[in-house]
Amino acid sequence: MKFVMEKAWDETVSLLKGNMGLLATVAGLLVFLPAVAIGLLFPIEVAAQQPADDASIEQILEMMAAQFSDMGWIILVTSLLSGFASLAMMALLRRRAAPTVGQAISEAAGMLPTYLATIILQMFIIFGIGYLLVGVPYQMGAPGWMVLGILILLPVWMYLFVKFSVSVAAIVIDGVRNPVEALRRSWSLTKGNSFRIFFFFLLIGLAAAIVLAILSFAVGAVLSLLPATIETIGTVLYDGAINLVAAVFGAALTVAIHAQLRRLREPPEEAASADTTPIE
Repeated sequence: MKFVMEKAWDETVSLLKGNMGLLATVAGLLVFLPAVAIGLLFPIEVAAQQPADDASIEQILEMMAAQFSDMGWIILVTSLLSGFASLAMMALLRRRAAPTVGQAISEAAGMLPTYLATIILQMFIIFGIGYLLVGVPYQMGAPGWMVLGILILLPVWMYLFVKFSVSVAAIVIDGVRNPVEALRRSWSLTKGNSFRIFFFFLLIGLAAAIVLAILSFAVGAVLSLLPATIETIGTVLYDGAINLVAAVFGAALTVAIHAQLRRLREPPEEAASADTTPIE
């Protein structure tokens, strides 16, 4: 049997409908409020500077490094909180337990070390491959091989994204506490369905991009009519709301995909532990 995109979508919608209040509470506490606080207290001026047409790769990399150094701690904090929120929301979506928000956050704290180790391992693999395919040719002064490496790297990264896509669900739902095992578990569950899952992500990404572009244009047009201070606050609130929606939807989507993959690859009595129902 193969992964069915329509079924994954229907289950995602069902999870959202049945648990939206609790999920929004978690995402509000861990995603929305921190994003708004950081946006208001530490406003980041988006650099309008663009590399010159004749800029070397070294100059472009230096420019990117300078920009990252200014906002690196913000990216780190928001990423940690977003990951923590994902753990808590997935804990809320498990069928075999119906924790309160406080209990889910407490459970997420216990899983955080495994989550961080798993993410670090993923990054090590992803950027390690990137260094071999692009960094080494660059250091050797071989631009032709570097371009070829970039062309190879993009599909490799997409493939790894799919293969590691349910590693967090493996930590929360399957109870995996070894980061290597979490990645291996995700790799095993997605086996034979990688292309279908990638196409599913692609369709959702395209639809989300279109909706976001239209919504951002409309909100931006309205906010531009307001005083500068109110426009700034409105922009921060809007960005925080988008982050909240993305976090909630991402958690439900991951749980739905993981549940279906378990049903496809495991005996019914084992896969049943991955099923989810709305929390009463």
